[in-house]
Amino acid sequence: MVANYFKKHTNIKMLERFDLQRAISFSQKISSDHEYVLNLSEQIWQRLDIDKTKKVQLKKECLVTTLINLRNGWLTGTYMRYSRTPNYYNDIPRRYKREYFTYNLMCGVLTGLNENGYTIEFKGFKNPRDNFAQQTKIRITDSFNQDITQITNDMIKDIEPPELIVLRGRGKSGIRLEYKDTSETKRLRNELREYNELRQSTDITINNTLVSDKKSESFLKLFAVKKTETEIQLRSPYIYRVFNQDFNMGGRFYNGIESNMPKALRKNLYINGKQTVELDYSGLHIRMLYNLESINPPGNCYDDLANGNPELRKLYKLIALVSINAGSEKKAFMAIRHSLINSDLKTLLPDLTDKSIKYFYDNWVNTHPKISKYFNSDIGIKLQNYDSKISSRIIKHFTKKTIPILVVHDSFIINKEYKDELEKIMKREYKFDFGFEAEVN
Repeated sequence: MVANYFKKHTNIKMLERFDLQRAISFSQKISSDHEYVLNLSEQIWQRLDIDKTKKVQLKKECLVTTLINLRNGWLTGTYMRYSRTPNYYNDIPRRYKREYFTYNLMCGVLTGLNENGYTIEFKGFKNPRDNFAQQTKIRITDSFNQDITQITNDMIKDIEPPELIVLRGRGKSGIRLEYKDTSETKRLRNELREYNELRQSTDITINNTLVSDKKSESFLKLFAVKKTETEIQLRSPYIYRVFNQDFNMGGRFYNGIESNMPKALRKNLYINGKQTVELDYSGLHIRMLYNLESINPPGNCYDDLANGNPELRKLYKLIALVSINAGSEKKAFMAIRHSLINSDLKTLLPDLTDKSIKYFYDNWVNTHPKISKYFNSDIGIKLQNYDSKISSRIIKHFTKKTIPILVVHDSFIINKEYKDELEKIMKREYKFDFGFEAEVN
C-alpha cells in the first residue's frame, strides 16, 4: 500500500532520499522576516483553500514556520512529523507553544498545503492493542522543491523558544508538564535570557575545512549561514534547559549550535574569530558516585578494564552510561543491545544475547563494588541535575564577564586565552558540591 502510494506520487530518486522511519518534529523555534520567504508564503497563502476570515496573522505565521521546517526536511532527506490529534495540542501547557500551535490552525494550514499539491502526506496511526503510535509525516513534492530550496540559512531567524525552562515527564512520551513559577524558576529563566543575549551577539564559525562525512554535511546544510575561503559562519539557535518530572532531576542545557554540531567539527570551532579549546570532566558521573560515598575513584574506570584497547574502552563506557541510567538489569541489557545493533562495537561480542552482554557487564560491576548499589537504580537523571547545576554556575561566571562560552552537558568550549581560567572554575564548582577534586581534560 505504501509502495503503491509512492509510485503514484514520487519517483525512484525520491525513494532513495526519503525514508518513512526518519522524521524531524515541527519546530516552533524558527521563523523568517526575509522578503523572499514572506513573498513565497503570501503566494501560497493566496492559493490555499482555507478559512481566511479568522486568525489570519496567526495562520500566516504558522505557514512561514512550516515552510522552513519543510525546507529543512527536504535538505536532509527527512519527513516533518506533526500531530493530527486534538488532545495532543490541548494537553500541551500554554507556556510551551506559540499562539498558532493549535489543532485547528496547524492542521488547517498543513491540510491546505497537502490538498493544493505542495506536499505528500502519510497519515499517522495508533495501534489500540499496544498503544504504539506514529504522527503524520509530510514532505514537499518534487515540483515544489525549486521554490522552497531557495530559502537559504541567512533567511532563517532563530527565535526564543516559547519557554526556556522546560519540565518534561519521564518515559518515551516526554510529555511537557505545567508547573508553578517560583523565585528559583524565574531566576533560572532570567539567567538563560542573559546567556542567550550574549550568545546572539557572538560570532560562531568553523574554519573552512573539507567536509566528507554525512553528519557534517547535513549539519552545514541546516546551519551554515555564510561561507568564505577561510570560514563558515553559523546560525545560533537559542538554548534552553530541560528538567525531568521535577526540578531535582535533569536540568541540562539543550539546542545550542554546539549540541547540534558533530564532534568532528567542534575542534574547528571559532568564537568571535578566535580559536577555541574544549575542556570536559573526565568520568564525571562515575566520579560523582564515588564521591557520594566519600571516596575517590581508583585509577581510570575505563582504561583499567580495557587494557589499552580503545574499542573495548568505548564498550565499557557505554555499559557505564547504561548502568547508571537503567532501572533494572533487564532494561540495562536491552539498552546495551539496542546501542550495539548498528555499532561496530558489536564485533567485540560473540553475539548480542544476554549471556554475551552479561560477561562484559559483570566485569564492569565487579570492578566497582563500592558503587555497585547505584547501578540499575535510575540515578543517572539525578546526576544530570548535579552536573547541570555545576554547568549553570560555570556559564554564569563567564557570562557576567561577557566572555562567550558554549556547553555540551559536562563539556565547555571557550577561546583558548581563557583555558586556564575555565579549568580553574570547573574544578572549583565541582569541589563546591562534592568536596573532592575533579579531573578536567
